[in-house]
Amino acid sequence: MNRFDRKCICESMVNIILRGLTLVSKFFLLVYLAKVLDPIDIGIYGLFTATVSYSHYLLGLDFYTYAQREMLSIRKDLWGKLILNQFAFYGSVYLVMLPFLLLVFLTGLLPWHIAGWFYLVLSLEHISQELCRLLVICSRVTLANVTLFFRGGAWVYVVVTLFKFKHETQGLTAIWIGWSIGVALSIVLGFWGVINVVGRSQIGNHIDWSWIRRGFKVAIQFLLGTLALRGLFTFDRYFLDLFSGKAVVGIYSFFMSIANALQSFADAGVISRHYPLIVSAYRTDRLDEYKHHLKNLAVGIVVLFILFIVGLFSIIQPILNYIGREVYSEHITILWVLIIAVGIYSISMVPHYALYSRKADRSIAIVSIISVLIFIAFSMWLTPQYGANGMAISVLIGMCCLCLLKIAILSFLNRNNVYKELCND
Repeated sequence: MNRFDRKCICESMVNIILRGLTLVSKFFLLVYLAKVLDPIDIGIYGLFTATVSYSHYLLGLDFYTYAQREMLSIRKDLWGKLILNQFAFYGSVYLVMLPFLLLVFLTGLLPWHIAGWFYLVLSLEHISQELCRLLVICSRVTLANVTLFFRGGAWVYVVVTLFKFKHETQGLTAIWIGWSIGVALSIVLGFWGVINVVGRSQIGNHIDWSWIRRGFKVAIQFLLGTLALRGLFTFDRYFLDLFSGKAVVGIYSFFMSIANALQSFADAGVISRHYPLIVSAYRTDRLDEYKHHLKNLAVGIVVLFILFIVGLFSIIQPILNYIGREVYSEHITILWVLIIAVGIYSISMVPHYALYSRKADRSIAIVSIISVLIFIAFSMWLTPQYGANGMAISVLIGMCCLCLLKIAILSFLNRNNVYKELCND
């Protein structure tokens, strides 16, 4: 094993530990909330977090997919100008999308009394997320995960401690307050990290609106697919709320949050390390390295998938015993179906980044839209009859379609030696 491989392994382990601490805190919060709050409150919490997550994409419009690929294709001393352009674009989008998101409350998807918290958490979360992405591109993955820990983990311990010793604070308002403070601190750390990498003098003060317009045309293709795909992880809860009520949404959200931990581990320990290398190698015609990094990505995700299932199998029953609510144990099948679905989604990231590096943006978008349409069809059929179990099966079917379609397109390109000559070039 050479020095580079040893360094990669060590960094991956550190990042997994950091992401693990973040996930443990989120999992700890989720378990504690399931113990002290009613499933209806857990349902509201699940709808809130799902809506915030989905709204990220409306604020960012997937512009980072264009900006980061451009950054990886030029010298690092030119990155600062692109970062300035990127955030100028986000500022313009905020002016349009934040008022548009009032529809979430006008349609009754979320109650009005949490509208202020929604806008605060959403705005802070999006800025922090973009800074974390920039840190990853700048090869500061460990710092990105430290920032993520402040954003999604450190504040949890404070809130849970407050819940434990001051029972009158046990409610969702304390969650919103702690969440906001934690994300604000992560923004300070992320901004400091990006400035230290890029350099304040490199940012400049000139906004290139023509570059932004070109980027928007590219990003909008990703956005359509992303909104469709991420809608799968949002609409599932809204469909359940429609057919089964918020108590069932709470049970489903609890298990989905556990399953999503797998994807978070994969992002931290495997994907965030390899995908910049995959894109950079392909864009500079180092195809042997490109294939090598794809292989490492695939192996890493599969190994992590197996370890995650084995670990979860050994601890899930003690956790359910601690919660002490029989309703969760009665629906444990939902968890294992969702784990498989999220695992397949993680594996689909291998062909995804292979296609992304080749600028097969339209193909990715079409595949995502087809998969979500299939998911919607099955969820409308299965959920009214089987509730949360039917929804979990629908998610699994959607993820299988997504993965298989991406593999099929990539196989077609490989068989025909299609590298640079793609449909949208």
